Amino acid sequence: MTRLIRSSRRPLAALGAAIAAVVAVLAGVVPAHAASETTLRGFAVCESGQWSIFWTLTNGEDVAGTVTKVKPTPPDSRMYDLAAGTVLPAGVGSSLTGIQKTRGGVGRANARLTVEVSWKRDNGVTTRQLTGSVDLRQDCLPRDPALPNVTFTSRCDRILLITLANGGQTNNMAYFVVTADNPKYTAQKFVGPGKSFVISWPADAGRVTVKETSESRFVWRGRWTRPGNCGGAGGSPGDGAHDGEALPVTGPAVGVLLTGATLSLAVGVALILLTRRRRVRLTD
Repeated sequence: MTRLIRSSRRPLAALGAAIAAVVAVLAGVVPAHAASETTLRGFAVCESGQWSIFWTLTNGEDVAGTVTKVKPTPPDSRMYDLAAGTVLPAGVGSSLTGIQKTRGGVGRANARLTVEVSWKRDNGVTTRQLTGSVDLRQDCLPRDPALPNVTFTSRCDRILLITLANGGQTNNMAYFVVTADNPKYTAQKFVGPGKSFVISWPADAGRVTVKETSESRFVWRGRWTRPGNCGGAGGSPGDGAHDGEALPVTGPAVGVLLTGATLSLAVGVALILLTRRRRVRLTD
Protein backbone atom coordinates (compact mmCIF):
# COMPACT_ATOMS: atom_id res chain seq x y z
CA MET A 1 0.00 0.00 0.00
CA THR A 2 1.22 3.47 -0.80
CA ARG A 3 0.98 6.20 1.83
CA LEU A 4 1.93 9.82 1.86
CA ILE A 5 3.84 10.77 5.00
CA ARG A 6 4.74 14.38 5.63
CA SER A 7 7.78 15.01 7.74
CA SER A 8 7.06 17.53 10.53
CA ARG A 9 10.56 17.78 11.96
CA ARG A 10 12.17 19.75 9.15
CA PRO A 11 9.48 22.50 9.04
CA LEU A 12 9.77 22.89 12.79
CA ALA A 13 13.56 23.16 12.50
CA ALA A 14 13.22 25.78 9.79
CA LEU A 15 10.72 27.71 11.89
CA GLY A 16 13.10 27.58 14.84
CA ALA A 17 15.92 28.94 12.68
CA ALA A 18 13.71 31.81 11.47
CA ILE A 19 12.70 32.74 15.01
CA ALA A 20 16.33 32.62 16.12
CA ALA A 21 17.29 34.96 13.28
CA VAL A 22 14.60 37.46 14.27
CA VAL A 23 15.65 37.33 17.93
CA ALA A 24 19.30 37.87 16.97
CA VAL A 25 18.46 40.95 14.92
CA LEU A 26 16.21 42.42 17.59
CA ALA A 27 18.90 41.73 20.19
CA GLY A 28 21.02 44.23 18.34
CA VAL A 29 18.35 46.87 18.94
CA VAL A 30 17.43 46.45 22.58
CA PRO A 31 20.88 46.24 24.21
CA ALA A 32 22.14 49.17 22.17
CA HIS A 33 19.29 51.30 23.47
CA ALA A 34 19.59 50.04 27.02
CA ALA A 35 23.36 50.68 27.14
CA SER A 36 23.12 54.25 25.79
CA GLU A 37 22.93 57.39 27.87
CA THR A 38 22.38 61.05 27.16
CA THR A 39 25.61 63.03 27.61
CA LEU A 40 26.74 66.66 27.83
CA ARG A 41 30.38 67.38 26.95
CA GLY A 42 32.31 70.55 26.20
CA PHE A 43 35.71 72.12 25.57
CA ALA A 44 36.94 75.72 25.94
CA VAL A 45 38.81 77.99 23.53
CA CYS A 46 40.33 81.37 24.48
CA GLU A 47 39.53 84.03 21.87
CA SER A 48 41.07 87.47 22.37
CA GLY A 49 40.43 87.59 26.10
CA GLN A 50 37.08 85.78 26.02
CA TRP A 51 36.28 82.14 26.69
CA SER A 52 34.12 80.23 24.21
CA ILE A 53 32.90 76.88 25.54
CA PHE A 54 31.52 74.52 22.88
CA TRP A 55 28.93 72.10 24.30
CA THR A 56 27.54 68.96 22.63
CA LEU A 57 24.35 67.38 23.97
CA THR A 58 24.02 63.80 22.68
CA ASN A 59 20.74 61.88 22.76
CA GLY A 60 20.68 58.45 24.38
CA GLU A 61 17.04 57.82 23.47
CA ASP A 62 15.35 56.72 20.25
CA VAL A 63 12.79 59.56 20.41
CA ALA A 64 13.26 63.32 20.18
CA GLY A 65 13.72 65.25 23.40
CA THR A 66 13.01 68.86 24.36
CA VAL A 67 15.39 71.03 26.36
CA THR A 68 13.39 72.48 29.25
CA LYS A 69 16.13 74.25 31.22
CA VAL A 70 19.58 75.73 30.51
CA LYS A 71 21.67 77.26 33.30
CA PRO A 72 25.27 78.40 32.54
CA THR A 73 27.88 79.32 35.15
CA PRO A 74 29.66 81.80 35.69
CA PRO A 75 26.67 84.17 35.94
CA ASP A 76 28.12 86.53 33.30
CA SER A 77 27.86 83.77 30.67
CA ARG A 78 25.82 84.11 27.49
CA MET A 79 24.41 81.10 25.64
CA TYR A 80 23.97 80.68 21.89
CA ASP A 81 22.07 77.97 19.95
CA LEU A 82 20.97 76.11 23.10
CA ALA A 83 17.95 77.29 25.11
CA ALA A 84 14.71 76.07 26.67
CA GLY A 85 12.50 74.79 23.87
CA THR A 86 15.37 73.55 21.68
CA VAL A 87 14.62 70.10 20.22
CA LEU A 88 17.14 67.30 20.66
CA PRO A 89 16.87 65.21 17.45
CA ALA A 90 15.50 61.67 17.71
CA GLY A 91 17.86 58.71 17.54
CA VAL A 92 20.60 57.32 19.75
CA GLY A 93 23.75 59.32 18.99
CA SER A 94 21.95 62.34 17.51
CA SER A 95 23.11 65.61 19.01
CA LEU A 96 22.81 69.37 19.12
CA THR A 97 25.38 72.00 20.03
CA GLY A 98 25.56 75.29 21.86
CA ILE A 99 28.19 77.90 22.64
CA GLN A 100 28.72 79.48 26.05
CA LYS A 101 30.71 82.72 26.13
CA THR A 102 32.22 84.29 29.24
CA ARG A 103 34.97 86.78 29.95
CA GLY A 104 38.58 85.69 30.15
CA GLY A 105 41.14 86.64 32.76
CA VAL A 106 43.66 84.96 35.03
CA GLY A 107 42.78 81.77 36.86
CA ARG A 108 38.99 81.81 36.54
CA ALA A 109 36.85 79.08 38.06
CA ASN A 110 35.45 76.27 35.96
CA ALA A 111 32.61 76.92 33.53
CA ARG A 112 29.54 74.78 34.15
CA LEU A 113 26.37 74.12 32.21
CA THR A 114 23.24 72.44 33.56
CA VAL A 115 20.70 71.20 31.01
CA GLU A 116 17.34 69.56 31.64
CA VAL A 117 15.81 67.42 28.88
CA SER A 118 12.38 65.75 28.62
CA TRP A 119 11.30 62.87 26.38
CA LYS A 120 7.61 62.22 25.72
CA ARG A 121 6.41 58.66 25.09
CA ASP A 122 3.03 56.96 25.04
CA ASN A 123 3.46 55.86 28.65
CA GLY A 124 4.49 59.27 30.00
CA VAL A 125 7.31 61.82 30.17
CA THR A 126 10.90 61.15 31.25
CA THR A 127 13.04 64.07 32.44
CA ARG A 128 16.78 64.10 33.09
CA GLN A 129 19.18 66.77 34.28
CA LEU A 130 22.81 66.81 33.08
CA THR A 131 25.71 68.99 34.20
CA GLY A 132 29.01 69.49 32.40
CA SER A 133 32.16 71.25 33.60
CA VAL A 134 35.15 72.72 31.72
CA ASP A 135 38.43 73.89 33.27
CA LEU A 136 39.15 77.64 32.82
CA ARG A 137 42.14 77.92 35.15
CA GLN A 138 44.65 78.83 32.45
CA ASP A 139 45.06 82.51 31.56
CA CYS A 140 42.85 83.95 28.81
CA LEU A 141 44.03 87.46 27.93
CA PRO A 142 43.58 89.75 24.89
CA ARG A 143 46.06 88.87 22.19
CA ASP A 144 48.77 91.17 20.96
CA PRO A 145 47.82 92.08 17.35
CA ALA A 146 51.48 91.71 16.42
CA LEU A 147 51.36 88.00 17.17
CA PRO A 148 50.04 85.19 14.96
CA ASN A 149 46.34 84.47 15.24
CA VAL A 150 43.75 81.98 13.95
CA THR A 151 40.01 82.44 13.50
CA PHE A 152 37.32 79.92 12.52
CA THR A 153 34.25 80.87 10.50
CA SER A 154 31.38 78.43 9.88
CA ARG A 155 29.41 78.79 6.65
CA CYS A 156 25.89 77.56 5.99
CA ASP A 157 27.09 75.17 3.26
CA ARG A 158 28.93 73.05 5.89
CA ILE A 159 32.32 74.62 5.17
CA LEU A 160 34.70 75.75 7.90
CA LEU A 161 37.04 78.61 7.00
CA ILE A 162 40.31 78.58 8.97
CA THR A 163 42.12 81.93 8.70
CA LEU A 164 45.83 81.87 9.53
CA ALA A 165 47.13 85.38 10.17
CA ASN A 166 50.58 86.80 10.93
CA GLY A 167 50.35 90.00 12.98
CA GLY A 168 52.56 92.06 10.70
CA GLN A 169 54.44 94.05 13.32
CA THR A 170 57.44 91.74 13.16
CA ASN A 171 59.59 90.55 10.28
CA ASN A 172 59.23 86.89 11.20
CA MET A 173 57.47 84.23 9.17
CA ALA A 174 54.77 82.31 11.02
CA TYR A 175 54.54 78.57 10.49
CA PHE A 176 51.15 76.98 11.16
CA VAL A 177 50.43 73.26 11.51
CA VAL A 178 46.76 72.36 11.10
CA THR A 179 45.31 68.96 12.04
CA ALA A 180 41.81 67.55 12.58
CA ASP A 181 40.01 64.67 14.27
CA ASN A 182 39.62 63.20 10.80
CA PRO A 183 43.23 62.26 9.87
CA LYS A 184 42.39 62.83 6.21
CA TYR A 185 42.73 66.58 6.83
CA THR A 186 46.12 68.10 7.61
CA ALA A 187 48.02 71.17 6.40
CA GLN A 188 51.22 73.17 7.01
CA LYS A 189 51.60 76.78 5.92
CA PHE A 190 54.17 79.60 6.15
CA VAL A 191 52.54 83.04 6.41
CA GLY A 192 54.58 86.19 5.91
CA PRO A 193 54.46 89.34 8.11
CA GLY A 194 51.18 91.19 7.71
CA LYS A 195 49.71 88.38 5.58
CA SER A 196 46.95 85.84 6.04
CA PHE A 197 45.91 82.56 4.43
CA VAL A 198 42.50 80.84 4.46
CA ILE A 199 41.99 77.06 4.55
CA SER A 200 38.57 75.71 3.56
CA TRP A 201 37.62 72.36 5.07
CA PRO A 202 34.25 70.52 5.18
CA ALA A 203 32.37 69.94 8.42
CA ASP A 204 33.32 66.25 8.55
CA ALA A 205 36.91 67.24 9.35
CA GLY A 206 35.68 67.37 12.97
CA ARG A 207 37.55 69.28 15.64
CA VAL A 208 40.44 71.30 14.19
CA THR A 209 43.66 72.09 16.06
CA VAL A 210 46.13 74.75 14.88
CA LYS A 211 49.63 75.23 16.31
CA GLU A 212 52.04 78.04 15.47
CA THR A 213 55.46 76.48 15.91
CA SER A 214 57.50 79.63 16.44
CA GLU A 215 55.55 80.11 19.68
CA SER A 216 54.65 76.64 20.92
CA ARG A 217 52.25 78.06 23.52
CA PHE A 218 49.91 79.24 20.78
CA VAL A 219 47.22 76.65 20.15
CA TRP A 220 43.78 77.24 18.66
CA ARG A 221 40.85 74.80 18.48
CA GLY A 222 37.51 75.03 16.73
CA ARG A 223 35.05 73.15 14.57
CA TRP A 224 32.07 73.71 12.28
CA THR A 225 28.72 74.63 13.78
CA ARG A 226 25.48 75.49 12.01
CA PRO A 227 25.20 79.32 11.97
CA GLY A 228 21.98 80.73 13.39
CA ASN A 229 21.25 82.83 10.29
CA CYS A 230 21.06 79.94 7.82
CA GLY A 231 17.27 79.74 7.71
CA GLY A 232 15.24 76.55 7.35
CA ALA A 233 17.06 74.33 4.87
CA GLY A 234 20.26 76.27 4.54
CA GLY A 235 21.29 79.72 3.34
CA SER A 236 23.76 81.39 1.09
CA PRO A 237 27.34 80.09 1.33
CA GLY A 238 28.48 83.51 2.52
CA ASP A 239 26.28 83.44 5.63
CA GLY A 240 28.19 82.25 8.66
CA ALA A 241 29.26 82.53 12.26
CA HIS A 242 32.62 82.55 13.97
CA ASP A 243 33.82 79.39 15.65
CA GLY A 244 31.65 76.42 16.47
CA GLU A 245 30.96 72.84 17.36
CA ALA A 246 29.97 69.75 15.40
CA LEU A 247 26.71 69.03 13.51
CA PRO A 248 24.26 66.44 14.81
CA VAL A 249 25.53 62.94 14.28
CA THR A 250 23.03 60.24 13.81
CA GLY A 251 23.71 56.88 15.47
CA PRO A 252 22.54 53.41 14.39
CA ALA A 253 19.14 53.55 12.73
CA VAL A 254 16.72 51.40 14.64
CA GLY A 255 14.44 51.29 11.61
CA VAL A 256 17.13 49.58 9.56
CA LEU A 257 17.56 46.90 12.18
CA LEU A 258 13.82 46.29 12.37
CA THR A 259 13.71 46.00 8.60
CA GLY A 260 16.39 43.31 8.85
CA ALA A 261 14.25 41.45 11.38
CA THR A 262 11.26 41.54 9.03
CA LEU A 263 13.34 40.17 6.14
CA SER A 264 14.67 37.38 8.37
CA LEU A 265 11.11 36.39 9.26
CA ALA A 266 10.10 36.37 5.57
CA VAL A 267 13.05 34.12 4.72
CA GLY A 268 12.06 31.75 7.53
CA VAL A 269 8.48 31.45 6.24
CA ALA A 270 9.76 30.75 2.72
CA LEU A 271 12.00 27.99 4.07
CA ILE A 272 9.04 26.38 5.82
CA LEU A 273 6.94 26.33 2.65
CA LEU A 274 9.82 24.95 0.59
CA THR A 275 10.51 22.25 3.18
CA ARG A 276 6.87 21.18 3.33
CA ARG A 277 6.78 20.75 -0.46
CA ARG A 278 9.95 18.69 -0.65
CA ARG A 279 9.72 16.55 2.47
CA VAL A 280 7.04 14.17 1.06
CA ARG A 281 8.20 10.60 0.70
CA LEU A 282 6.62 7.32 -0.52
CA THR A 283 6.58 4.20 1.68
CA ASP A 284 5.05 0.81 1.18
